[in-house]
Order: sequence, then structure tokens, then C-alpha cells
Amino acid sequence: MLLAPRRLLLLPLLLGAALAACDGAGDAPQDLPALPPRTDAASLPPAGEVLPQKRITLAWTGEVRGEIEVCGCPTVPYGGFVRRGQYLSQLKEQGDPVFVLDAGEMLIKGAKGVRADDQALRAQTVLTLSRQVGLDAWAPGPTDLRVRSAVDPAETSWKDAVAVNVAGFAPTAVLERGGARIGVVGLSGPLPGALLDEDALVAAVRGAITKVTTPVDGWVVLSNASHSVNQRVAEGVPEVGIVLGTRGEDLDTPTRTTGAPIVEAPDRGRFVSVVRWAIGTKPGPASLVNGAPDARSWEAWDDALERLVLQTGPARIAEQRRVDSLWDALSPAAAGRNLVFVRDRPLGSDLQGEAAISEAVRQFQEASVGAAKSRVAEEQAVRYVSAGSCTGCHDDYVAAWAATPSHPQAWQALLSRNATANPECVSCHSTGWGEPGGNASADDVAMRTWKAVQCEECHGPMSAHRDDPRRNHGQAVVEATCVGCHDEANSPQFDYESYRKRLSCVSLKQNGSTSEAHKPVIGAPASR
Repeated sequence: MLLAPRRLLLLPLLLGAALAACDGAGDAPQDLPALPPRTDAASLPPAGEVLPQKRITLAWTGEVRGEIEVCGCPTVPYGGFVRRGQYLSQLKEQGDPVFVLDAGEMLIKGAKGVRADDQALRAQTVLTLSRQVGLDAWAPGPTDLRVRSAVDPAETSWKDAVAVNVAGFAPTAVLERGGARIGVVGLSGPLPGALLDEDALVAAVRGAITKVTTPVDGWVVLSNASHSVNQRVAEGVPEVGIVLGTRGEDLDTPTRTTGAPIVEAPDRGRFVSVVRWAIGTKPGPASLVNGAPDARSWEAWDDALERLVLQTGPARIAEQRRVDSLWDALSPAAAGRNLVFVRDRPLGSDLQGEAAISEAVRQFQEASVGAAKSRVAEEQAVRYVSAGSCTGCHDDYVAAWAATPSHPQAWQALLSRNATANPECVSCHSTGWGEPGGNASADDVAMRTWKAVQCEECHGPMSAHRDDPRRNHGQAVVEATCVGCHDEANSPQFDYESYRKRLSCVSLKQNGSTSEAHKPVIGAPASR
């Protein structure tokens, strides 16, 4: 599978069932938020001092937010550490030195729908996996710093952290590989409640770079600060070659500035963003080749590099000759200039397979299931009883629910993807998973009772109501009830009001029902 540049990466649209946790059970991906187009055409700057050429590759991610493995949701069929490790191994076989970076907000999921007892386990696992796939440096973001104290202090990945104005981290790192040397400086977004002084941040980056006496071929800023801060740094620190940022509110088009270019990474680890950096002069702002008149030639060279490692024998020798020939044609443009070409590699099923890090992923799954069992075993006055207990009084609601193609079919979506043993997926495709008084077994026997998104997944445990219908009429379904599963990563098209109107129980309530006397009352939202 060849790399697709952002401006060409258009994913198929699948209009599947709107209410399943993953917005449908089909095999084709839904409307994944489009990556921005590449930059407008631009000419290369005048050549400067000509130095011996070097080529390096930067592979980086940002806002991974605790995503450990791809779940199989049709909206987001890319990602996961196993695939990332496979791709980075391929990238390192292409010949140029590869530096693996992360721009931060890496360790835990967003604040919505996240259990506090999950955060330390997830953060520890992400750090371990990041180290195993070869992370060289990262800039911790505000959410990363929230869980630092909960992570094993012996976790060596923290030593790879660089961030300006964050106590406990060195602001710079000098990385050397294959005869190339780059400087990395981190820029952390503000902690909650902190005052942001952009002038001070720019001065801090400039000061951190000035203190480094080791000669480097180029400087990289890893940033999870805002786009405006990144632009101030890009234009205000002349030594910076490129600014690699996080997505933030939107994934911005790679930006040319009067200084270094700013490029943002897609979130959730769905892609690895790759920078081909040709260094032909002293450290300073690089020029984006994307959009320049010879951009197609760079694309052809990049495609040939990707194909190279997939070949063997005579075919690989022939592809290497093609790579060399294409570079010979591009090399003169890099004389006296620092040029970068950027593409995003989707981590798709072509990269699936066993890897050395798979064992760490399995250990995380086992620990996650163990934590779920502990919660389920807690003594509870009210427990989950499953939809079968609702049928006697609410047969019209249960029948309407069962006839819809969304929540009742959520488990089938996992069966079709062989993901029924993955606790990352089961939690949103079954009922009461890991909840006190719920279920923590994904075997066939348990799932005869708990599979699919049943009444209690939205309205909360109902054993007290089953025993005495005058009690515990159920928790109200509000937006917070839904976003634990219908989050931005797995349900990017989710809109609470429009989705709610299509719920079968809401339709029955609006049209009148024989079980109207037992309708849920307004109360606190369910736990997830």
C-alpha cells in the first residue's frame, strides 16, 4: 500500500447504522475526518551556503491519547501500536537515519468517559509500547503531566521527555544516528489555570537552543501548544528548522511562515506523519517541498522508498536503482537549502501481524479485564439484570429496541472483526462491562446475556426496579451518557440531538406506549 498525500487521502463513506457504538457494523470505513489539503504552490528560496548533503527521516505522532490498538470500528480502521511498530521497522529499512518523535498528549484518553483507575495502567502501557517501537523524544502535554506521579518512576521513557518551562524535564535533546545529528526542543501547552506568556515561551525556546554547544544539522520543535504559539516560535527563533505540532481543535494545513514551517500530526495514532528532510546548508528554517513545482518528483521518490522494503531479490535491487536515480534528479535542488517533504502514512490492515510488542498489548488486555472483574465483584445494592428482565413490563420498548439495526447489533460488529476478546472494544459493544454489579466476562455464555447495547447500558443498573417497579425508574439519558463510547475518536459524526431522536425508546415515548407508566424519570446520567 503506497503512501497517500493528505490532499489525496479521501476515504469511502459508509452510511451505516447511526447508533451503534462505532456508528455501524460494516467492513468499509465511514467518513473519517478528512486530512487537510497540502500547501499552495510555492517556489523554493534562494540557495545559501552549500554544505555536504545529509538526508534524515522524522516519524512522529501527536495526541495519541492512550489509543493502544485498533478496535475495528469502521469509522477509524487505522492505528494501534502493533501496526506502528511494523511500519517504523519498514521505515528504518529504507536507508536514511530515522528519528521517532511524539508531540505530546500521548498517555491517556480525554476527560469524557474515562475511569480514573484506567489512567495509570494505560499511561504505563503507552510509555512501554512507545519505547518498544523506538521513541527517541517526546514533549509531555498537560494531560500527560496529570498522570506522571501514577506511572512507575523507573519507566525509562520519561527520560526521553523534553519540554520548555515544565519542571523536571530537560528542555532539549540532541539525537545522533547514522552520521546525522538533530536538536529537539519541546514546547508544552499550559497546565489548567496557568497564564500563557507567549513572549516568555519564545524566549525560553531561543534560550534552550542557545545553551546547546553540540553542533547539530537541524533543530526540531515538538509542540502541543497552540497554533499561534507555534507560529511565534517558528518566526521568532531563526535556528528552528521545522515545528511539529499536535492537531488541537482542528488539523490545520501545513503552514508556511516567514520562518520554519509548521506541520501538525493527525490524532489518535491513526497515522504516522513522515518528514523527509534534505539538509544542504547550515541549521535554519526548512522549506516545504509540498506544493512546489517539483512536488510530484518528491512524491515519486517517496513512493519508491516505500516500495523498496517490500521487495526481495532482483526486484529490490531494481527498486533501489530507481530510488537512487530519482534522488539524483532531486539532489541539485537541495544544494544550499534545507528542504522537507511531508506525508502521512495510514496504519491500515496491510501492517497487521504479530510483533515483538504484541505481548505488551496482551498484558494490558489481561490487566484491563482483571480490573473490570474487581469492579464487578464490588458489593452493590443495585445490580445489572439484562434486558431479559425488562420484557415482562416493557415488551413494547424491548421489541422496538431489538428491531433497530444499531445498538442491538453492536456485538455483531465485533464478531465480524474477531474482536470479541478485546476489552477495549467489548466495553462499548456490550452491557455493564466492568461496572460494579455488571459483567466482566466476554465468553459465549456470558454474552448470551450481556451482548449488545441494552437498556441498562444507558439507564443504569435496574435490579431494584425489577424487584419493586415503584423504585429506581432509571437514569436519564443525557449527552454525557453517550460520549463515553460515541467519542470523537470512534464516532466523529456523533450529534447528540439527532442521534437521540432515532433511539427506538424515544420514538415510542413520543408516540405513546403501553408501558408509559414505567417510563424512565429524569435523574442523574448513567455512569457511562
